[in-house]
Amino acid sequence: MKRLKALRESAGYSQKELAERLKTTQQTIGRWETGKAEPNLTALRDLALLFGTSVDDLLNFDPDNPRRLPTPRYHAFVGKAHDGFWGHVGVKFPGQPYSKWFPVTLGTVERLSGDLRRLDKEFEWVTFPSLANKMIIFRPATVEKVTILDDNCDEVEGDWEVDLPYQGYPAEIYRAFDELHGMDLDWDAAIAALPKPDEKGRMAGGDEKAWDQFIASLRPLFDGEASDAFLGTVAEAFIEEELIDDDAYFQKIRYTSIYFTNGSSSAYWADERNLVNLYMDVDAGLDSTMINIEGAGDGFDYWYPSDRISGIVLPLLDLEDAIRRDEEALEKEAAKEVTDEKKPKKRRAA
Repeated sequence: MKRLKALRESAGYSQKELAERLKTTQQTIGRWETGKAEPNLTALRDLALLFGTSVDDLLNFDPDNPRRLPTPRYHAFVGKAHDGFWGHVGVKFPGQPYSKWFPVTLGTVERLSGDLRRLDKEFEWVTFPSLANKMIIFRPATVEKVTILDDNCDEVEGDWEVDLPYQGYPAEIYRAFDELHGMDLDWDAAIAALPKPDEKGRMAGGDEKAWDQFIASLRPLFDGEASDAFLGTVAEAFIEEELIDDDAYFQKIRYTSIYFTNGSSSAYWADERNLVNLYMDVDAGLDSTMINIEGAGDGFDYWYPSDRISGIVLPLLDLEDAIRRDEEALEKEAAKEVTDEKKPKKRRAA
C-alpha cells in the first residue's frame, strides 16, 4: 500500500505518530508503506476514518481513471496541504423556502467557481460533490442563487436551514451506516449510555460500561474487523443524525432528490444504473430531451423533460459503487474476449 506514505506526509504525520494513532508499531507502518505487508481490514477502516476517505479509495485510487468521480475527502484534521472541510455551498432551487446547503472542501469550491465562471450555455449542467455523501447536478441558470460561504463567515440571515450533517462525514462512515440500518439493535440503551454535553458544552453523564457493551454488539456486523474507535464513531454519528428511524435513513442516505423549475420537488430511492447514465451524460456534455430516473424496486419508470429540471441531488456512494460495478463488468468482458481469441479455432470439416 505504497500510497499510504503520500497520505501520511500530506497529513503531517510521522510514522511514529501514525502508529500511535492506530495502536501499532512504527515498523508496521514502514512495512505497509513499502509494500512488504498489507494492513488488515480493521486497520484499513481506521486509516479511512483518519484520512477521511473510504477503504475502496485507499486500495483502488487511480487518478488517471476517466470514470473516477471527483470525490472530496473529509479530514478530521487539516494539515498544511490538506483539503478538508472549508464551508458550504448553498443552492436556492426554484420555489424552495431556503437554500440547500452542502458542506464542501476548498478544492470543490475552486472547481465550482471556475465552472460557474465559464458557463456559456443557458441551460448547461454543473456538478459538484459534497462531504455529506451527495453529488449535486444542477443548471445554474434555473436556480435563484448560488451562495459560497466560508465557515469563518456568519451564516446567511434568513436563509440558513442546514438539514445535512454540518461538516459531513468520511466516506467509510457512510458505508458503515448501511451495516447498521435495519439491524435489531438496542438503540434506546445506546442513546442512554452515550455522554451528552452539559450547559457549558462539556460531555457528562452516560454509562461507559453500557456503551462499551453496545459497541461490542456491533462487531459481528463488521465480521469482527473493526476497532472500537471506528465502531464508536459510526454509532455516535448514526444516533446524532437520527438514522435509527427508517424513513429518516432513506431520506438522508439513499434517496435522490429532484428539483423542478416550477418549484416542486420529488425524492425517492432511484435505480443506480440510471444515476450512472445521468452523471456520465452530464459529465460528457450530452443534453438529452428526456431524463430517465427509475425507482429502485418499485416498478415505476420515471421520465422527466430535461428542461423542466433545475437540479438533482444524488447519493454519492451509490453512484460510486454503481460505476465501479460497471468497470468490473467491462474488465471481465474484456478479459473473456482476450481468452476467447487465444482459444484454438476448430477447423471446418471438408
